Amino acid sequence: MASNLGKLIREQRRQRGLRQEDLASAVGRYLKTIGNWERGSTQPSSSDIARLGEVLRVAFHQDPETGDWSTHPTEPPRIEGAVPFAVDGSGVYLYFRPGFLDQIDHDALDEAVSGGRREIYRIVDEIRRRRDSPRT
Repeated sequence: MASNLGKLIREQRRQRGLRQEDLASAVGRYLKTIGNWERGSTQPSSSDIARLGEVLRVAFHQDPETGDWSTHPTEPPRIEGAVPFAVDGSGVYLYFRPGFLDQIDHDALDEAVSGGRREIYRIVDEIRRRRDSPRT
C-alpha cells in the first residue's frame, strides 16, 4: 500500500513557504532524503516524523486501520475567553476560564498531564472537586 505521508510533508512544507533545502537543514537531513520522503521512495523514521512535526508545527497521525496519514496543527485554536493548556505533544488542548488556573498547582498539573489521558481525567475530577468545594 502506498503511503500519503510524502504528499503531506510536501504540502505542509509548501504551506510554510519552505524549500526542500530549508526543511532538510531544519530537520538535520540531506536534501536528497527530503526529496525521497516527499516522493514516497523512502519513509522517515518515527523520530524524523516527530522532528518534521516540530519544524512544520503539525502533528502527524497514521490511522491504524487504513495506514493513511493526516496532520493537525500543534498550536491551539483560539477560543474567546478561554486559556489553552497543551497536553505535551498530543495535539490535545484543555481550555480554562481566565483566572481558574490560578487556583491550582501548575507544577502538579504539568506533571499529571505528561502522564497521559488517564491523568487528564484525574485533573478534571480535581478541578471539579475544587470548583464545587466551599471556599473558606
